[in-house]
Amino acid sequence: MEVTEEQLDRLIEKKLNERRNHASPAVLEFKEEIKNWAKEQSNNTQVSYSAALNTINGVIRMKLKNIRSMSGLSDSDLPVAKQAMKELRQLLE
Repeated sequence: MEVTEEQLDRLIEKKLNERRNHASPAVLEFKEEIKNWAKEQSNNTQVSYSAALNTINGVIRMKLKNIRSMSGLSDSDLPVAKQAMKELRQLLE
């Protein structure tokens, strides 16, 4: 069965939307905060956006110890994740 590029694009977009819809609004808001922090770091330092983003995501994942990727972040993880981000920010001030 052949799939057109357009069909493939729609399938990918559908899968991405499904993944996004699994996260609560609070988790999505926190992830946006993380992205904004990474952008801020890349604008104000010699560190790239992806390096900054990988740093904070890695710190959070290591602190939580129970998620393999940030897509597994849940509402119950948010207090620990937010504390980890706060501590990293303080460390880098």
